Amino acid sequence: MKYCILLLLVLLSMTTAKAQQRVSLDSIISKYQNHQDYNWQDYPLGRYDEELPKERAEFAQELLDKLATLNNEDLTESQEISSKLLAFVLQDQIDEYTYKMYLNPIQADQGFHLNLNYQVRPIRSYDQAVGYLNRLKAIPYFTESNFKLMRKGFKEGIVQPRVIFKGYESTYETHIVDDPLESYFYSPFLELPDNISQKRKDSLLTAAKQVVEDSVIPSFKKIKTFFETEYFPASRDAIGVSAQPGGAEF
Repeated sequence: MKYCILLLLVLLSMTTAKAQQRVSLDSIISKYQNHQDYNWQDYPLGRYDEELPKERAEFAQELLDKLATLNNEDLTESQEISSKLLAFVLQDQIDEYTYKMYLNPIQADQGFHLNLNYQVRPIRSYDQAVGYLNRLKAIPYFTESNFKLMRKGFKEGIVQPRVIFKGYESTYETHIVDDPLESYFYSPFLELPDNISQKRKDSLLTAAKQVVEDSVIPSFKKIKTFFETEYFPASRDAIGVSAQPGGAEF
């Protein structure tokens, strides 16, 4: 009888340990998913400064350390996969800070300013229209913040090779127009839905014209000047990531 009770206690402790392991992994995943770097209302297009990558790296390292305490033998197959995937994502955030990838948000076929194109999409409601206007208003902060990061990259030799920028001027010149109504960023307001009253439509159209004229077009003019007078002259001749500081280690 005593033996049966002892065996039962051992089995219960093993079951409890496995349950705690599951809860531990779930809590790590939950902490990652619920973490917010900043308030999106304050930064509609995202936050761009040197402190953010550092904060993300420190948070990622904290979670990686917790993952390292888990016993993989007690995880189910799906849990182990989840753990490895999360570890990969967290390590990527650490590497972005370690190798200062945030100082060089430019690729041959993508770049910080090209991401703005993805903001342009059909408007289905008044709230969506207001949200889109807020993102357009944030473009000056978005561009100036990225300029600041890339200028620091220049000083540290973190730039892309010159060869990838052939024809790159088309990525910003297409958005430099004389009439704000011809801007690609104004286009979602050309077909506002019927669920928005005419009075609100008129108000939105006036606001859209103004923000495109005051924020969007001037920002792309600054982007043109930045690339042609600062970035292109600072770009390197050598091809390959190993040519820049920390590239070989990366």
